[in-house]
Amino acid sequence: MRVRRWGAALVSGLMVTGGAVLAGPAAARARCEGPQPSWQPGGGALTAEFVPSSPRHTFNEFIAVTTFRFTEAQVDALRCSGSSAFEVDAQAYGGVPRSGLKGWSSNLPDAYIDTEFSDNGPRVLTVGSRSAGKIKAGTEYYTRVRLREIGTSADPARLQLTFQRGHWASKRSPKEQTSCLAHGGRDPAWCVFADQSLPMSGVTGGPAQVSLRSRYQDTSTVFWGSYRGTQLSPGQQLGPGDRRYSPNGLNVLHMRSDGTLLEYIPGGRVVWGVKTGRARTVFRAQSDGNMVLIAPGNQAVWSTKTSRHPGSVLQLQDDRNLVVYAPGHRAVWSNAIAGRP
Repeated sequence: MRVRRWGAALVSGLMVTGGAVLAGPAAARARCEGPQPSWQPGGGALTAEFVPSSPRHTFNEFIAVTTFRFTEAQVDALRCSGSSAFEVDAQAYGGVPRSGLKGWSSNLPDAYIDTEFSDNGPRVLTVGSRSAGKIKAGTEYYTRVRLREIGTSADPARLQLTFQRGHWASKRSPKEQTSCLAHGGRDPAWCVFADQSLPMSGVTGGPAQVSLRSRYQDTSTVFWGSYRGTQLSPGQQLGPGDRRYSPNGLNVLHMRSDGTLLEYIPGGRVVWGVKTGRARTVFRAQSDGNMVLIAPGNQAVWSTKTSRHPGSVLQLQDDRNLVVYAPGHRAVWSNAIAGRP
């Protein structure tokens, strides 16, 4: 096969440059030459799910979930940075006690939970990977932290998101070695040190942050970058201003603050909607399979009438159809607008 070479190209793990074929470490070095793109995930979502008090726990809780993906270029940039660790910092401001961490999980490679440092500022709840080199492009990673919330206050409780890359304690740094060895020499919470931190911006251009005020008693989500949620799963909801997108990113389901649920297609044209006339209405996917518009006061004002299909999800498709799928990918409701002009 003849290959026409323009500058440098990466083919099947080989780097072709100036007529020469590089492999292994040489190809890796060639990829790291010149300006690099940003290393942080290009898109994701930060969600805080409210868990009300119950006989089992007399305090309110929040489950803070971060989901994100890397592109090939971002994975290469992270590896070229020389950092061996990657961390997700969920910074909790106000209304969350220092004893509030109730549990965590993540699918990051070699994941760990970091120690907490408040320093009279936010509680930094960090979940990281000690093996940044194992992170793969296209994989949807998540971190999940469960928090106790002490209730509403004058200082609004909120989560704000920052990504960080770092390195294992350097043998050339007595301070880093002392911290690491004093805690056994193997705990990443004491042995990983920051190289760079990057606060994330939401789709509005502001900080990627969500409210933790317990009086809202709902789920709050903010997206950033190229990541878009495409479905509504049991227990999730669209609050005022929230959106879901079709996989191609062209069609949008929007819960407006005036209580109107609308579907837009390119050009901003509305093709379907439900008007409730009730401000601050939310659109909730219930565990029984029903998708319900709920006005303040917990009043149901519209639904898909699919309550006989527990575990159903709502999906906005590329063909413009909004569909409720029961388990087994069986369609049980649709707004049936595919093919309309």
